[in-house]
Amino acid sequence: MSSNYLEFVAKVSTPVKNENLADDSHPPKSYQICGTWATMGECESGHKFAKALDCGREWCRECKETSHRRRFARWLTKAFQIEEMGQLVVTAEPIKRWRKKEDFRQIGQVVKEVLWALGFERGFRRWHWFGNKSNAWNPHLNFLLESGYLDPDFLDLIKEQIR
Repeated sequence: MSSNYLEFVAKVSTPVKNENLADDSHPPKSYQICGTWATMGECESGHKFAKALDCGREWCRECKETSHRRRFARWLTKAFQIEEMGQLVVTAEPIKRWRKKEDFRQIGQVVKEVLWALGFERGFRRWHWFGNKSNAWNPHLNFLLESGYLDPDFLDLIKEQIR
């Protein structure tokens, strides 16, 4: 039993409960059991371990903080190389917000190419699916760019080229 204990723990599941979610307004795909599955490992010395698998979704009450911190830590060393950083947020009209995953991927690629053509050689991008003050569906693309203040005329140029 002791050698299979971690495997047993990794396979234990519990019924899906709505309290794992920030609210009940998300599609059924988000109803998963976060943190109840694990991946097994063993070090060179023969010690066995298990790592809990998180869903990594922004609205998950179980793992949103740890996932955010892990994502932030991956970016941190790269971000320290940028002397001056600016933020650009690209959002869509409410009628165009309901899209497929592939559409979001293409939008991100188009915006990245536009910014590259305008001289932004490095930065970070990440989709956010909800607003800061509301749980309403509001997909928007956040960019952290190697730049300072962008004047309104330059922002208009970026908007024109994205459209």
